[in-house]
Order: sequence, then C-alpha cells, then structure tokens
Amino acid sequence: MSNPVSLIALILAILCLSLAMQKHYKACFNKRLSQSKEKSLKCLGWLLMVTSLLVLPPTGFNYTVWTCQLAVVIFLQAWLLSAIAARRMKQRITGARNK
Repeated sequence: MSNPVSLIALILAILCLSLAMQKHYKACFNKRLSQSKEKSLKCLGWLLMVTSLLVLPPTGFNYTVWTCQLAVVIFLQAWLLSAIAARRMKQRITGARNK
C-alpha cells in the first residue's frame, strides 16, 4: 500500500519540476520565470521527489506502485496544463476578435 505522504510529495515534486520550465510557467502565470525561481523550483522538485521515495517502506511492490503513481501524476498534470493553455489561447482569440 502506498504512503499518502509519498503521494503528496510526488504530486508537489512534479508540479515544481514542471513549473521550473519556462513554457509551463508562462502558460500558468503568463509571465517569464526568473533564473532564481527556476533554480529554486528545480531543487525543491528533486528534493520532494527523493523524499517521496524515502518515506516508502523498502519493498519492490511499493516501488512499482510509486512508479505507476508517477506516470498517472505526470499524465494528469500534462492534461491540466494543456487545458489551461487552451483556455488562455481561446481567451486571447476571443479578446482579439472583440477589439
């Protein structure tokens, strides 16, 4: 059985690592990412990723479940980011037509 703390740390890790990329940061916040924030988000993301592994009891099954959770979290986050980007693009197109 997976540890809820591990799952939460994994979700936050993937969030930090994706927001550390200019493209994803700009899609969410509509501004550029500074180098200091980028470095901080990357460090925090990897720290959370390692933490999510360390809090698991060391059995092969737990690592298999963790890997599956990683895949699901990445898929859901990619879907969410693409939905946000599509919504913003639609708003820009609608705003340009109204001007």
